[in-house]
Amino acid sequence: FFQAEDGIRDIGVTGVQTCALPIYLPLQWVNNDTIRFVQQDAFGPWEILAINRKAGIVSRTQIYPAQEESGEILGVAPDFSKVLIRLYEGNSDGLYTILLPSLKRLEIGRISHDISLQPPSWSADGKRLALVVSAATENHRYDRSPTNPSLADPAIQDALGRLAPDHNPLAQQNKVQVFDFSQTPIQQFELNPSHDNGDSLGAAHLSQNGQHLLVKRLHPAQLDRKST
Repeated sequence: FFQAEDGIRDIGVTGVQTCALPIYLPLQWVNNDTIRFVQQDAFGPWEILAINRKAGIVSRTQIYPAQEESGEILGVAPDFSKVLIRLYEGNSDGLYTILLPSLKRLEIGRISHDISLQPPSWSADGKRLALVVSAATENHRYDRSPTNPSLADPAIQDALGRLAPDHNPLAQQNKVQVFDFSQTPIQQFELNPSHDNGDSLGAAHLSQNGQHLLVKRLHPAQLDRKST
């Protein structure tokens, strides 16, 4: 902890804590002295931590299934009312929300193993959630190495702008999903990119009240062909 006015470390802190906090998970100030956040250990359960900067007291609430499961935390609502997780299950992965403090788990969708998800965007009250879905290979579309020089790879062909949208597996899997938890059952709608110009959806952000969705569109690469 540091003082905002002069950048000097707060000498009132009586203890030092080492935490594994992913940068995309929110950190909440409960009051001027206490912060709260979620962390995930690589080999252990998920935890909600609260740290009082003056007393040096730490509260840990562990969340873990009764049976052995593997997965990852995708995000937590800004009001800490629910946690979004991805569980690696059989032939597909499950998307679940864990309601707090009841610990009720709700399945909101299933995705294949080759799907990549960006960190979710939430409304301030945690009642709406937006997810950008894309092919896992999309994250490596610009990767090249001596052991992977194949120009026939869909990711390379996509980066070169040589795949028509209707034949592009990356474009077919790209979409934005929005979930409305205020409705029973949970309402869901999807936003798909226009395949006319080959655009893809690169990011999505919900407004604080959850009424508006800001989407970032990415234009495909175009080769500049010059005669020699």
